[in-house]
Amino acid sequence: MIKFRELNKSVMDREESKEVCKTYATTMASLQEYENQKFEEWGRDIDVSSQAKLKLPLLRRDVHTRMLSVNFDPGLVRLLREVKYFLLLDIKVPNSALIIYKKAEIFRQQTGNLDLIVDMYNHMLTSLLPVETPLFKSHFEGIDKMLSRVVGPQGMDWLSTSINEFITECMEAVKYTSEVLRTLKSNMNETIETLDSWAKPIMERKPKPAVLDDFERALKGMQKDGAQMIKDGGHHIHHLLKDSNGVLKVSAGHPDWKAYVDFLNDIVAGGIAGACRVSLGYLLEQVDPEIIQKENKTPMLEIALTLQGGDVKFKPEIEQTEGKKGSIRDAVNGWIDSFFSICNPMKRLDTPEGSFMRELHMDDHCCVCWLRSTRPFHKPKMNAGRSANSTKLTPICGRWIWRKSSRFFCKRPS
Repeated sequence: MIKFRELNKSVMDREESKEVCKTYATTMASLQEYENQKFEEWGRDIDVSSQAKLKLPLLRRDVHTRMLSVNFDPGLVRLLREVKYFLLLDIKVPNSALIIYKKAEIFRQQTGNLDLIVDMYNHMLTSLLPVETPLFKSHFEGIDKMLSRVVGPQGMDWLSTSINEFITECMEAVKYTSEVLRTLKSNMNETIETLDSWAKPIMERKPKPAVLDDFERALKGMQKDGAQMIKDGGHHIHHLLKDSNGVLKVSAGHPDWKAYVDFLNDIVAGGIAGACRVSLGYLLEQVDPEIIQKENKTPMLEIALTLQGGDVKFKPEIEQTEGKKGSIRDAVNGWIDSFFSICNPMKRLDTPEGSFMRELHMDDHCCVCWLRSTRPFHKPKMNAGRSANSTKLTPICGRWIWRKSSRFFCKRPS
């Protein structure tokens, strides 16, 4: 309109120009009247609604989940934002709105700190395991007693003068409890990581067939290293458990703590069983005929075949002989026993003495792997005339022996 008024006087003196100016003035007056009306309505609304919203309790709790949330009404957030822009536009705002706006920074700090409290509290509620809940009962009872001052119809509202004192007190209690729970969770996770690090086979198949004595000598070295690793890891797990008890400040004889120790003891038992299953599974892969054929594996051990008194003899013997030891089956049983003995260096958590051998023997997966690993050595008649049964020995002895004519091996020297 300013540009329009700057036109030539002869243009502005025309009736059409005067009509345009008159219409413009009428329209602007109507708009200004509408704006003033809406602004007055906004001012009346905030006088009523803002005061009601400031009298809401600081926090609210879900009755079903017990989760908390900050109860700062979105209408108040919108009011603070609108007043800010009105002031930037040099528009006069109602005094009641201006009073609320002057506390905008205080509200921002208070809601921010309450958000931190609520987030930590809710995280603890959702991450607590059933076995951990009794251990934190007293902690939550103390926190909930503080929260009762700001939750519910009688709770502290946003006009209260002691909000900052409540935030300081509650923040300290929630932070302490959250740190204790974090320590427990961290120690449990570290325990699980230690157990996972044991899941390595304590056996290694050599690229070429090995003599039984050499193979077992190398196996004993691996078993010694594995036992030392489990012993060191066991000491670390016991230290973590002691640390958890220390931060909780609970008696070692308390039923709730004993239940928690039993829970961790089951985790350790599962980890040891997992380590045993890895070694048993590795042995099974070495003796399973189908896997050997599929992967075209070379023989694992060197076994001599001799003729004594008309009978075919293996050195070392495949089957157990009464009164004698040193057969292949003895060796395999010894390997399996060493896999189960992996639990011996790890002391139990629930009792001062004892090992996890009982849990290992009760583990279904370990038992299945055990039986499947010894199946190729179940007693068939070991003579050259029963080549069908002798193929069960190919995982250990070498398939080439059984592809030769049995007459060649059974022929007596002249």
